[in-house]
Amino acid sequence: MKNQHNEIVDEYDFDIDLKIPSNISLSFLGYSGTNATVNLGELKATEEYSLLPSLHIVANIDVIIRVDSQHLGKLKHETHDDKFAIDYKLAISNEYFELKSPITKQISIAEGDEVLLPLKIKLADFSNLAAGRYSDIIRFQVNPVSY
Repeated sequence: MKNQHNEIVDEYDFDIDLKIPSNISLSFLGYSGTNATVNLGELKATEEYSLLPSLHIVANIDVIIRVDSQHLGKLKHETHDDKFAIDYKLAISNEYFELKSPITKQISIAEGDEVLLPLKIKLADFSNLAAGRYSDIIRFQVNPVSY
């Protein structure tokens, strides 16, 4: 091995500038993991539903997850959405959130490069609602934390 002056050397210090771009992927695992629609069946007041897919995050950096609801945390009736709605809370890893406005949660990826976040919803107390389908759309966005 030779240095910059063409002299033979036994050892040489190198300065290596290594930049690894942040890498994040989000997928859904479990019940209906390949389908974006989850059917909860017959809805019951104050019931907790855990048969939702889990979020699977693979990353090499801490991430911020942003969650928002199209109907602001309500399951709305398919034809009478202005009259009939059921409030609910979303649990991410057993921490409940109201979705009346978008929420953000920082996820630390320090212990490895994978995090599994189970999801659940808990319905509010309701009665005398119209029969039919109730739905909401929940969006998940995952971004790297910029320090």
